[in-house]
Parts: sequence; C-alpha cells; structure tokens
Amino acid sequence: PYGEVSRSFVVRWKDELEPTWHLLHSSGNMHFVTYNQDLISLALLAGWTELREFYGLIGNHQVTLTHYGQSVFLLTIFKSTSEQKVYPK
Repeated sequence: PYGEVSRSFVVRWKDELEPTWHLLHSSGNMHFVTYNQDLISLALLAGWTELREFYGLIGNHQVTLTHYGQSVFLLTIFKSTSEQKVYPK
C-alpha cells in the first residue's frame, strides 16, 4: 500500500521536498512518511500503512497536505471513502 501524490504538487515543491515528510494532524499527532522522489511514479511509501491503521482508514480516502516548508505538512483526513469516479464514454 502507498499514498498517491499529486504531480502538480511535486512539480511545484520539488526543490524543497525531502525524502521524509513530517505530517502534523490537528489533534497534535505527528506522523512520518517516506516520499519516493520519483517524478514518474509519485508515492508515499514507508509510514503510509501505519498512518492508515492509526486513523482506521480502509479503502480510498482523500487526504490533503498543507505545506509549511522543510517537508512539514498539516495533515487533513476526510473520513468518508472516496469511490473512483466513472464517466460515460
């Protein structure tokens, strides 16, 4: 399991993103995840499964990260599952 990362986000902040990201939740919990630094296959790897388990996230959920700088982010989790959208052809 891994967390998907927006390509536009990474392109915007690529010069500031370190391999380890510090995610601060509004409850005061701090989580550490590893970003693979791959501009082709963007993903959060180590620490992502632990974060999902900590918050009881099953399935797909939207998570937003507000960048504070130096790979520190405010973590916001939307608990309702997000289902993949299917559009008519």
